[in-house]
Amino acid sequence: MKKKFEDLCEAGVDRNALANLLCLIPCAPTRKLPLVEGMHDRTVLRLPDQMQSWAKKLASLNSSPFLSPQRIPEIASAVRNEDISPEPLNAVFSLEGSRLFAQKFQSLPGLLNLYADYLRAWVPLLRKPKPRGISPRTVLTLRLLKLVRDSAKKPLRESSRTSHSGLRARETTR
Repeated sequence: MKKKFEDLCEAGVDRNALANLLCLIPCAPTRKLPLVEGMHDRTVLRLPDQMQSWAKKLASLNSSPFLSPQRIPEIASAVRNEDISPEPLNAVFSLEGSRLFAQKFQSLPGLLNLYADYLRAWVPLLRKPKPRGISPRTVLTLRLLKLVRDSAKKPLRESSRTSHSGLRARETTR
């Protein structure tokens, strides 16, 4: 085991990071974690559809001649009464902030659709290793594999590859 550790370090893997992960992995819990704490995985899987639904509603709201965010600068120049624009809204209705907030509000439907597409692509991949979440031990093992893959400056010795293939050859002849 020590020889393999030294081989990895010679190949360019950070010694401290490798030792840290190798010490943490055996102690890490194997209990599966939910994708989002306090939220069932099925709920997370439904989020992209809900986000796209909200994006459509916001796009409709943004196209309304009465409620469009493009009207915020116009409203800000006309409304200067603090009773009408209380504390959280006074930044929105300031002359400086009104254009910025109008752009941000206008971009919300597109951002929600983009976020929904991201979740739709990524969440199922996280569920594949374990149907009901992923364990901390698996996460640490994946970090270890990534560390070795990203850090190694040169390929591992040829002898380590041949020893594995020799082992496979012996197992198949039995």
